[in-house]
Amino acid sequence: MIARRRGGVSGGLAFVAVVAAFALGARAPAAESWEQIVEGAKKEGELVIHVGPGKAFRDGRLKGFTEAYPFLKLHVSNMQNRESMPKLIRERQAGIYALDVHFGGVPNLFRVYKPQGFLAPFRDAIVLPELMDDKVWRGGFADGFQDHEGKYVYAYNMTVNIPGHVNWDAVPKAELKGLDQLLDPKYAGKIVWHDPRSPGPGFAAATTIYFSYGEEFLTKLFQQQITYTTNRRQAAEWVVRARYPIGLGTARDFMVVFEQQGLAKNVEEMPATWLKTPTMSSGNGNIVFMDKAPHPNAAKLYVNWFLKREQQQQWNEIADQASRRLDTKPNHPSIAPAPNVTYINMRHERHVDASDKVLKLAREVIKAARDR
Repeated sequence: MIARRRGGVSGGLAFVAVVAAFALGARAPAAESWEQIVEGAKKEGELVIHVGPGKAFRDGRLKGFTEAYPFLKLHVSNMQNRESMPKLIRERQAGIYALDVHFGGVPNLFRVYKPQGFLAPFRDAIVLPELMDDKVWRGGFADGFQDHEGKYVYAYNMTVNIPGHVNWDAVPKAELKGLDQLLDPKYAGKIVWHDPRSPGPGFAAATTIYFSYGEEFLTKLFQQQITYTTNRRQAAEWVVRARYPIGLGTARDFMVVFEQQGLAKNVEEMPATWLKTPTMSSGNGNIVFMDKAPHPNAAKLYVNWFLKREQQQQWNEIADQASRRLDTKPNHPSIAPAPNVTYINMRHERHVDASDKVLKLAREVIKAARDR
């Protein structure tokens, strides 16, 4: 994360005062009206935000914001949460509150951020009443909360889960017709999996498979000859270039970049019919308002800007996702949950035990397979 600018004041005493203020968790008084929010944000002059990895996530969440609010200097963390989280934890343990808004998947939000008190009530960030109109959101506004309390972790995004992608230039469609066939020895060495041993798209794929096929099948699949990578772009590129024509946990946001370049013409998502139990999840499409945010008015300004229809439509188009806003359209209608289908929202906190089981299984089985 880029360090905050100490703008407007110079001298050693001023620097000490700023550090002391952050150490005490000091912040500007919360504004009430939209006009106060804007004026407060102008005085703060900065916004520190974690948007997650990749160009699609960054552009989908930030494009147009600086043009709309040029008085704010953005400090952006554009990396995986597993890379940025240790620094955040160290800072907060030292009483330094550097982050305003955070995007990411729910596992770390539930396991680390919420129990350690990192999160402020998300409704506190909503200023524009139209953003809480139940008619606007799939299932109503409150249905977006993913935590038990319905208070902290808000999903603005909800997509139908897929296990991954297949490059049909290298795999005959007539031969591969289901996930169960991936256990066949002929697919050994042909599969890449974004590492399911920590939160991310590979872990999401493993959980998706678990809900449909169970623990025994998932164990056998982990034991297949598979290449694991922690690099999301690399996983997608290897499938596109057919180095490994079958990808598990290959994220849509990275695959869409290759599609836009015309390099993934015969790469397709694994069909929904390959799953026995339909699941959906917010993926990386969760937003939280950080407790003791150093720039609370700028954070509220951003949250209200981002949840508007125009920005949610932009999110759909750039990141190839599906906003929960019913007045937006995804690039591919099939990725949005169908109104007549019952899905398991596998990333809600009620399913955290299942997620923990999958994570433990991945770590143990993959290690054992490599130690053989």
